[in-house]
Amino acid sequence: MRKFLAIALAAVCVFALCSCTPDESDIKEAFKENGYVVNSMDSIYAVSFGVDVDDVEYVLLAIGQDNSSTVYVVGFKDKKAAKEFYNKNKVKEGANFRIKRKGSVVTFGSEQGVELF
Repeated sequence: MRKFLAIALAAVCVFALCSCTPDESDIKEAFKENGYVVNSMDSIYAVSFGVDVDDVEYVLLAIGQDNSSTVYVVGFKDKKAAKEFYNKNKVKEGANFRIKRKGSVVTFGSEQGVELF
């Protein structure tokens, strides 16, 4: 019985850690550690991505030092809006465009940058 409880508790902990939405400051730090310049942008900028500004908490722009990698990070107010945006744009993936979602945060842009998320 103890073994089962230990396994169940470990599974719950792993699930909780994997399903967490990354914090804006953690995202900024991760990109900066990899040589990106990160700028916070006004939430109104999300309109250019076809997003309702009322659904957005923040928008970040991360640019690689050699300007070969550009990534946008959109922090949504809820997971539903993030999932809708992700699903709508997933079909656009190609050689120069990747998209990734973690909880209520969606990152898209160059493959090199999106993989850091």
